[in-house]
Amino acid sequence: MKKTLVILLIICIALSATFAVGCSDSKKQNATVDANWSDDFDFLGKVYDYVKEGYISSVNVDELDRAAAQAIIESLDPFSYITDNSIPLVDSASIGIFLSISKYNEYRITYVVEGMPASQEIDGFKLSRGDEIYAVNGERVEGLSVSGFDELTRGGVGTALTLTVKRNGEIVGDYTYEKTHDTMPKAYYIGDLGDTGYIKLTSFSDGKTEDGKVVSTNDIFDECVEKFKEEGKKSLILDLRDNPGGSSLILAHIASYFVPLKEEKQDILCLKYEKSGQEVYVSVTEDNYLDVPVVVLVNGNSASAAEALTGAIRAFNPKGTIVGENTSGKGVFQSSPKKISDKTIDSDKTFESSYYVYLVAGYYYIIDEKAEGGRYNIHNNPIVPDVVVKPNEKIASLEEDAEIVTALEILAGKE
Repeated sequence: MKKTLVILLIICIALSATFAVGCSDSKKQNATVDANWSDDFDFLGKVYDYVKEGYISSVNVDELDRAAAQAIIESLDPFSYITDNSIPLVDSASIGIFLSISKYNEYRITYVVEGMPASQEIDGFKLSRGDEIYAVNGERVEGLSVSGFDELTRGGVGTALTLTVKRNGEIVGDYTYEKTHDTMPKAYYIGDLGDTGYIKLTSFSDGKTEDGKVVSTNDIFDECVEKFKEEGKKSLILDLRDNPGGSSLILAHIASYFVPLKEEKQDILCLKYEKSGQEVYVSVTEDNYLDVPVVVLVNGNSASAAEALTGAIRAFNPKGTIVGENTSGKGVFQSSPKKISDKTIDSDKTFESSYYVYLVAGYYYIIDEKAEGGRYNIHNNPIVPDVVVKPNEKIASLEEDAEIVTALEILAGKE
């Protein structure tokens, strides 16, 4: 392990010095790349030759090769990456809870999915919004990111998780739930706020069931809207807090509920590829417009497609209001993955592995006729809400959620 770390450190330092270009300054002219890559990587080659000649033991060339490739991609920006599998549809196991991170770095439950293990009653106790996950299987946990919880609770279907739960600041007990196949919705509807409906959208990506059937986020969102209509609600809260974004195709469909059509289509987003200059537009083509006041909730984890939808509502929806905190400010997009093969020789046998490389390919521009030039980019320049609201120190019930309280006040004034 120590040998590997030393070698990786040498490579990473070399590559960082050569390739460190963040998205914020990627518009600057990069150094010209010579046709002969060995000339461009002369420093790396010299370091490798020295390691091979002078290091205390032999080195694994295949490991160095992969580590160097990984270091190149990771040194570019926070959004380019390499993986040994194409990014799959969500196909994992869970107990059925949505989480957020409080200002005290704690995992807090924001929603419990009915029908999944977390919704069951154990010894008269049921998990609910606002509960804190204090420990997992006896190990104290503190949140670094929402995805970090997945790392702490690894395991497939059937894995038992014993959660130590705090409610109202007090530990209430240990409760064990068995993970099942993850069929958690990417959107859900709650109709408990009087004349206002509430839709939470957690990402712009599809999922799939245990048998491989695709679960369409568009279809789930459509169902949420149908419930909203059936209940005859007069206004809507769309919660995009902690939504990391996703597919532009899903974005276009969901935006159709919030962007009125004046012609056959309405462009809401322009994806501009920096190298070629090609521009691709994301457009609303469906007439699904909800002609009701809507408040969009955002925070610093609302990114990418979530920011694009927020910008579209601000630009085109006369009844829309943005509430919460500044968004993430991710105004770049990744290209389609490039499949690259890697040959490994082991005991005179050759094995081939496939890797997928995702590179930031350009900037996206939110279409808004009020902006200079009719569009604007938000990279490192987040969307500022119309009404800035600091969140509760602890996750509260919907009726006590600071952003939702403000949203209801705004909507009451528009009735």
